[in-house]
Amino acid sequence: MNKIITILEALVEPKNWELLQQSYSKVDKNDLPSAALNSFLVQDQSTPNLWKIVTIWQSRTDLDKYRKSVEAPAWIIVFRNAQSEPKLQITEIIDSK
Repeated sequence: MNKIITILEALVEPKNWELLQQSYSKVDKNDLPSAALNSFLVQDQSTPNLWKIVTIWQSRTDLDKYRKSVEAPAWIIVFRNAQSEPKLQITEIIDSK
């Protein structure tokens, strides 16, 4: 079973950047399932208003299980706290080095 990467992205107004970063920092690792292996808050360098939360998941099954277990996933709430509505992209890791 291949690992999955989720990419949540949204345009965030500069006045909300600090709020986004604070909201992301407040999410405790214990608030996420163990199947969420790693997560990153990133800012696009060519379009600074474009922010993303990239998460590596153990499997698609684990991701789906988590999404069904919560009303709104933690990272979506982080963006909403910064007055932004993210779009979700789900990709599968086919190979890695």
